Amino acid sequence: MSKIRVQKNFRAIRDYIRLLRGQLADDPEAWVAAGFLLLRSKYPWQRRLAEDSFRWAAEKGNPVGMAMLAEILLDRGDDTAAEDWYREAAAAGLPVAMHNLGVLAYRRGTREDAIRWFRMGDEAGNPNSPVALAEILGDTAEAVTLLRRTADAGHPVAMNNLGAQLQRSGDHVEAEFWFRRAEETRSDPLSQCNIGDCCARRGDHAAAEHWYRKAAMGWRMAALTGDVDAMFDLAVACDEHGSMAEAEYWYREAATAGDPRAMNNLAILLAERNGDDAESESWLHDAAAAGYIRAMRNLAARYQRRGDDHQAQYWSHQAATADKNPS
Repeated sequence: MSKIRVQKNFRAIRDYIRLLRGQLADDPEAWVAAGFLLLRSKYPWQRRLAEDSFRWAAEKGNPVGMAMLAEILLDRGDDTAAEDWYREAAAAGLPVAMHNLGVLAYRRGTREDAIRWFRMGDEAGNPNSPVALAEILGDTAEAVTLLRRTADAGHPVAMNNLGAQLQRSGDHVEAEFWFRRAEETRSDPLSQCNIGDCCARRGDHAAAEHWYRKAAMGWRMAALTGDVDAMFDLAVACDEHGSMAEAEYWYREAATAGDPRAMNNLAILLAERNGDDAESESWLHDAAAAGYIRAMRNLAARYQRRGDDHQAQYWSHQAATADKNPS
């Protein structure tokens, strides 16, 4: 299809949507539905119309429209505007918006703000919020309670995370039970890798290799499609299993795609190999500039080791300020 024809189609549909807005002024749910249909298109101009539809519904007070507009803005890199719309949707009572605000806070490293939003999401009924909250709470009784409740309800990530909690506490039998339940519920590289660990622990190395290979293939397939979270998860798995060259590759891919967690971890990996070199420091600065508090703290520690008290104090202050005053 020629560029001129696409432009004509875009203008025609846009004008039609404007006409419909006048007819459906009191029905923002119809615009949310239209937005979802347009999002399924492979054509960028139709996705632009989807954004228009969600924005119109959002401005009319529809919380789903707000959350979907926020998601589009987040994908574009406009984090500030996205967070504003998520806050509007959360104030309107949308559980997924509360959860996503928790995710944004967690990625920035603002722990208390993330906990607050995940608790609100859990209370409002978002099934992913108790799982995320348990991850932040760590190896605590409350975390286990949250995970058991959510795992019993059939949540595969909760099953896997509960297994990890049990494994760390020494209950390897029940841990493997939950890892396998997670894998049966939804095939996932993380649960496959954990089953492999269980097999290796009891000496079944053939089974362990089978599960490790299966997990690696799943992560690589997702990472190769451009899934930044999969890139980061694969890098972490490679890091934990000593495949440092591959870990560096996938940390670098995720960092280049803008993931501050990967920037921070790549900086740590490079520093362990090369010392506090310029590239490592550059990645830490990029992660800190993205609001990632762990990177700020790592910069403070690095400058402290170097004897630069002024910069060490500056980054410690930046981390403390960001933690107390999340954006």
